[in-house]
Amino acid sequence: MLITAALLSTNATAQAKYSGTVKDAENGMPIGYAAVGVLGTGQGVMTNDNGECSIAATQGKKIVISFIGYKSDTVKLGSRRNLEVELKPEAKMLKEVVVKRKRYTNKNNPAVTLIRNVIAHKEENTRHTEQLTHTRKYDKTMFALNDISEKQKNWKILKKVDFVFDNTDTTLVEGKEILPFYVREEVCDIYSCQKGRKEVTDGERMVEVNGLDVDNEGLAEYSKYMYQDINLYDNTITFLTNGFLSPIASTAPAFYRYYIQDTVMVDGYKCVKLFFASRCKADQLFTGNLYITTDGDYAVKKAEMTVDGRMNLNWVRSVSILQEFKKSESQGWTLSKDYLMIDFIVTNKINGIVGERSQLFKEMPLPEDISMADSIKSGNEFVKNEGYNKRDDTYWEANRLEKLPQTQEAAYQVMDSVQKVPAVRALMIAGDIIGRGYISLGKFEIGPLYGFYGYNAVEKHRVRFGGRTTDKLTKRANFEAYGAYGF
Repeated sequence: MLITAALLSTNATAQAKYSGTVKDAENGMPIGYAAVGVLGTGQGVMTNDNGECSIAATQGKKIVISFIGYKSDTVKLGSRRNLEVELKPEAKMLKEVVVKRKRYTNKNNPAVTLIRNVIAHKEENTRHTEQLTHTRKYDKTMFALNDISEKQKNWKILKKVDFVFDNTDTTLVEGKEILPFYVREEVCDIYSCQKGRKEVTDGERMVEVNGLDVDNEGLAEYSKYMYQDINLYDNTITFLTNGFLSPIASTAPAFYRYYIQDTVMVDGYKCVKLFFASRCKADQLFTGNLYITTDGDYAVKKAEMTVDGRMNLNWVRSVSILQEFKKSESQGWTLSKDYLMIDFIVTNKINGIVGERSQLFKEMPLPEDISMADSIKSGNEFVKNEGYNKRDDTYWEANRLEKLPQTQEAAYQVMDSVQKVPAVRALMIAGDIIGRGYISLGKFEIGPLYGFYGYNAVEKHRVRFGGRTTDKLTKRANFEAYGAYGF
């Protein structure tokens, strides 16, 4: 192995930047991802694809160069601008192999050196210029019944709605049949600059429960709450209402283990595939792979994550997270795709629910109205365009950033048809009354039903009748009244 370094220093105590190339001593080929560390400091870098690297160090310090399959060598940094060191391949004939478990350590670990470079470049890779940018976001949420069996399809109670089983999907969850019952779509225009961010909802539609006192917008907001945005570059990621340490957080090397797996191409970028997992079972951490660019940006091109299998999250059987990033001249590396799937289950005796959220992002031309930049306020602002929830099929076909699967497209019509079946409608009304305790009459509600009759040792028998207004009468105030009699 041959190392050529240009040494630039002003005196023995000042740090200077040393640049060089790592090569194989026998064939002269450059060696990528070799570890170059300053002895005794914990400071180190990795060479790139061409075996090149640069490091800041003090003259007189020693650097250690190492790579699997080669003998490590130590070189003392002097005033010479060019330094050549030969490191020969290490070849040994083994008569016996004894495998011992080696304790994981961050010291002289090229994978840890790589992740520390990613952490060091986080701010640079997520920078935002002062100029206005415009991004189109397509956001889709879907819920489906999981693990539909042939026996369930033949239940007599479901004979009148057996047409719903024509809409099952066997591609989303491997080896299982699911039935989508809720879909929500949203198209937003995001305008942002250093001052702030403005998100304008231009289109929204969802599977609705009609005729009952159900807050469909509330359901949409709850689904957003369950699937909060995941920002890999935040130190702490809020996921399922819990705080998880990001694998690229500033303190991540103290809690995660990292292993270099391979070098792969991702959308035209050469990347290092880096596996990561938690060190301790008790920690709330992720497990997965990071794909880190080798172009000197040390940016995350793609992230595949799941929750550590040793953790116990209530009602969650499995989690799948996928994020992809693209390079933007004005915003650094930005999210281009965000995918999350959660398999919920209460007990093994009943069907679980699969939840999926997919977000796609696309850079768009700036609006002709130049006043948009002036309208952006500090922080985040959310507004909705007039008629945002009344867009027709033509609008959705033109503005989706990905095609909606046929089973999810059909969920709109299937659930509407199901709600029109008299037997199902009766069950829905009964469930609504039992769940809320009120009988809905439009502008008024009678209840609560659980208070109609009571008994205690003092009043003996007691009957009560009452009701209240709903927001269909007025949204400014609610009125409630009741009468009671004991005997």
